[in-house]
Amino acid sequence: MRKLYTSFILFQFLIFSIYCQTKQELIKEYIKLTKQNYILDTVMNKMQDNTSQFMKNIPGSGFQDVVNGLDMKNRFKWVSEIQEKILKEVYENEAIAIIDKVYTTEDLEEFLRFYKSPSGQKLLKTEPIINMEIDEVVLKKFTPILNDSIKKMYSELFGLENEEPDTIKSKENEDPKDMHKYLEDIRNLVRNKDYSTALERFKWFFDHALEYQPSMSGVRNSFALSDWKKLADKYPPALEALISRRDSLATLVKIQGSRDAFNDVQSINRILNEGKKSVELFEYVLHNNYVAASSFYIYVDEDLFKLKRYDIIREFIGDPMEYFFNMVDIHKKIINLSQQENIKLIYEKQFANETIGLINYCLYINDMNSALTIQEEALKIVDDKGIRDAVKSRLFR
Repeated sequence: MRKLYTSFILFQFLIFSIYCQTKQELIKEYIKLTKQNYILDTVMNKMQDNTSQFMKNIPGSGFQDVVNGLDMKNRFKWVSEIQEKILKEVYENEAIAIIDKVYTTEDLEEFLRFYKSPSGQKLLKTEPIINMEIDEVVLKKFTPILNDSIKKMYSELFGLENEEPDTIKSKENEDPKDMHKYLEDIRNLVRNKDYSTALERFKWFFDHALEYQPSMSGVRNSFALSDWKKLADKYPPALEALISRRDSLATLVKIQGSRDAFNDVQSINRILNEGKKSVELFEYVLHNNYVAASSFYIYVDEDLFKLKRYDIIREFIGDPMEYFFNMVDIHKKIINLSQQENIKLIYEKQFANETIGLINYCLYINDMNSALTIQEEALKIVDDKGIRDAVKSRLFR
């Protein structure tokens, strides 16, 4: 009888273990599918900031001296090692235990069915992008309003004047808010071969121009960086400074997942003709913070096509035909706004190159119908030899 009872208990325990194991596997699949691990990465980044601030304030800890003594590469490695250990514990124990308390096995099975459906997949891909764009709008649009309100309140309470910061007051009594003039003055410094002063002005412009003229974003990341590169071709310290800016921003992307910093890194790499580095950084973010990578794709898609990284493109591009017709809409709007023929020719060549890249992607995924349709529609817009030959070269291999 005792043996029978013991066997029954063991059988019950075995059933319970199988049930728990099955549910644990469901939870792990749920975490992976819903990218909960990447959300935890974001929480860890915030925890790093809080911990750093906490340690700074410990009397006699010497923490900041230790951190400052590390170069950026070792500092990032040191933080990452600690973060990896904590995240492993969270993934393998804490997160599973929390989800286990909240959801039943039936709940998890139903969630997984939905997230594996086309609608669920679309939700998983688009929701992080929507959330990040909302965050960005709030930060960019409403932070200045909040800052102005605080500034006004302090002015009324303490009788403070609304003075401009000393850092932007020009020695020549220029209007510090006219960033177009500021940039033109830098160009004049380069023409007059005052390279060291020009370099300091370029660095200031890159760091502060948008604080005074947000509309200069396009100029800052294109014409201004091109001018900086021209200076770098004549004056090596300017190249060192540009690369240093790029590398510091790349570290910021890795630690904080900053979208603006990634855009800046990609812009600098474009000027330096180092698109491969942008792709390498994007791959790092993709493997460590999928939510952030989803919003970075629009900045790096051109580099991905140039390097034929169709394995990455496939995860983000969606329907090739929809992508193509979006390209067409943008191209037509640009052409309608372009007045000069030489400018139109540049944009037509750009459209042709992007179309060829898209056709090659369709061939990579064995979608011949889309490749042929895109070719046919594109040739109605631009008669380009590269587009005509794109599919032909595959057919006659």
